[in-house]
This record gives sequence, structure tokens and C-alpha cells, in this order.
Amino acid sequence: MKNMINDLISFLGTLNFVDIVFFTAVITLLILVVVLLYILKTSDDDKETSKLDLKLENNNEIKDLDLVSLTKELENAKEEPKAINLTKYEEEQEKKAIISYDELINTQSIPIINYKEEHDMDGLTVKAIDINNLVDTMEPKPITHPTEYDVEKENKPVLISYEKEEDFLRTLKKLESMLD
Repeated sequence: MKNMINDLISFLGTLNFVDIVFFTAVITLLILVVVLLYILKTSDDDKETSKLDLKLENNNEIKDLDLVSLTKELENAKEEPKAINLTKYEEEQEKKAIISYDELINTQSIPIINYKEEHDMDGLTVKAIDINNLVDTMEPKPITHPTEYDVEKENKPVLISYEKEEDFLRTLKKLESMLD
């Protein structure tokens, strides 16, 4: 600490009169700029807050009037929503546009990428694409739906063994401890 004070005193001793006047002028100008900015900022805030207070008072009166008139209008307006009037063209398009999922699937062909060779590298399958014969199409299989719906089959819960459940819970506990 004493060393720093001695260095500061020796620095000030090396300055001539012009340097001291210059440094004091720069420091006083910096202080004046900071004070001026602070005064401008606080005066703007005061003006804004007074304007906001006036606006809020006016808005509260207007809101009260608007709320009363709006509630009266809503109470009086108990009309049913109007139906959409479609043109003949729009009705025709509505009827034509809806197709079944089966129709959509059956109209599409499934693309298959052709590969020249396949390599297995440490569990990773690397495939070389045949550029000359890039894509084949496979015809989709027709979708079959069961004719009867078996309610009992659908309502049966899937049961797992007690051991599998315990293993699952232990794994969850390990995961939780790892995350903590």
C-alpha cells in the first residue's frame, strides 16, 4: 500500500503545470457530462410517469364506459352463429376432396432405393447406392380390415411379470440417481 502511494506521489511530482491543468479539465468535463446525463434521464422519467398517470386516469374512465356498453351489447346479442353458404362448386369440391385413407394408400407407390453393395462395419451398415438404377417402386399391399371387432381382445390389459417390473423400477432409480 505504501509502495503504491509513493509511486502515485512520484508520478504527480513528474507532471508539469500544463499536464495538471489538462488532467483536471478532463476529469471535471467527465463529471459534468455524467451529471448532465443523469439530470436529463431523471427529468425524462418524471415527464413520462406524469404522462402515463394522465393516460391511465383517462383510460380507466373510458374502460368503465366501454365495459358497461359492451356487457349490455353482449346481453342483447343472443343470436345463433350464421351458417356458411357454399357455392355449388365449393360443395362439389367438398364432396370430392374427402377420400378414405385406403384410397390414398392404394394410389401411392412405395419408392425403394437400390443398393450396389452393403458392408457391416462394427455394427454400422454402410450401403453403396446404385446410381444407374436409383429407385424402384413397390406396389403397396392392400389394407385389410377385420370384419368383426373383438371388444374383449381390445380391453385386455397387457401384463408384465413381477421380475420385469422390478427390473424396470430399479433402472428408473439408477437413472434418477445418475441425473441427481
